[in-house]
Amino acid sequence: MPLVPRPFAAESVGVKYLALTILVLGSLLAPRLEAAAKGEQSDPACPNADRAIRTYARLAKEESTRVADAIEAAGAASAAFERCGETYRAAGDSERAHYAAVGSAQYLFTAGRLLHFSGDLHGAREALDAAIAEVADTIAWGTPDSPSAYQAAAITLRDEAEDELAEIGDVSLGPLPAGS
Repeated sequence: MPLVPRPFAAESVGVKYLALTILVLGSLLAPRLEAAAKGEQSDPACPNADRAIRTYARLAKEESTRVADAIEAAGAASAAFERCGETYRAAGDSERAHYAAVGSAQYLFTAGRLLHFSGDLHGAREALDAAIAEVADTIAWGTPDSPSAYQAAAITLRDEAEDELAEIGDVSLGPLPAGS
């Protein structure tokens, strides 16, 4: 099913859904968006993600933003964090690689929620599954006494993505009936 872009202004539900997405991950995403809105470097650990973060932040604030544009911007931010993580993994810096993985997963999760909102259930499931896969290593890394510094954030993302997947249900059966 092709994605039909819709303006946020025409869909007050869309604005609320976007706001809820940002609130859910506010402790992770908000500082980046705030810095980007001020024109500051939004992510010193992954400076290559700054442009993508700024683009997403700008689109998230504009009522006239089409859902498809916000999804595309979230995907670009995720990809920028993934590239950053690859650099850190190659250098053997596990903690910064975990940081980048959580950053990437945040934007995959956001894209998944927006895809769900827009009715693209298959795309939403793919993005949410990718977000879960992105944080799996961060959750499993280390020992119970010495986990990744980003484990709690990774667990939060995984749990939120799983909750969203549960709302979507089995896409092979079609959309859930209203009131489910």
